Amino acid sequence: CVASAVRPSLGAPGPVTVAILGSGPAARLQMVVITRHLRGVARIVVWPDRERGGSPIEASLLDQVDLAGIQFVVAAAVEEAVAAANLVVAVESTPERIDIGALAKGSLVVNATGRGWSAGLVGAADQLFVDDASLLKHHRDRLAGRPVDADLGQVLAGHHAGRTDREHVVLMELLGCDVLDVQLAGLLHRVAIERALGTRLPG
Repeated sequence: CVASAVRPSLGAPGPVTVAILGSGPAARLQMVVITRHLRGVARIVVWPDRERGGSPIEASLLDQVDLAGIQFVVAAAVEEAVAAANLVVAVESTPERIDIGALAKGSLVVNATGRGWSAGLVGAADQLFVDDASLLKHHRDRLAGRPVDADLGQVLAGHHAGRTDREHVVLMELLGCDVLDVQLAGLLHRVAIERALGTRLPG
């Protein structure tokens, strides 16, 4: 979902500097997806939030990033991570209300935490998108009363232009990130069986 939103619909043009806020399996998954499927990534900065038990990134994943020619940095503070990033992805282990300070012009900020933005961050955004507008009625509190411009389906289908100015700060709220997608799980299971991937558990 992150990779599909960045180019060309919502992301700003030019090289991509990514800030991943958080740690654990969700952060590692985002690194894998970004490394493999997002073109133009020059740098990935991770803020693992060690005060909340954030874990380091495995050496094998860092090898993949290095082979892709992407610079990797671990930030000591969230402000350091987002200072020069034009793609910010917030995952688990981030604060209860996401408040990440000043953002660079042209940033795309993706919330994959299942928690809401700070009112200040929502108010500072030029455009707000969600992954699925049908979920809005259950998650209005996460948007601090801000109206939504469109959902990702409308953007990808060409029914909405997406980013309308290269200097806009754009927020993407993944309302469905904390809901198990049974269809996706079934597809992954089928592909794993067809390609003999994964480990079969007993029982």
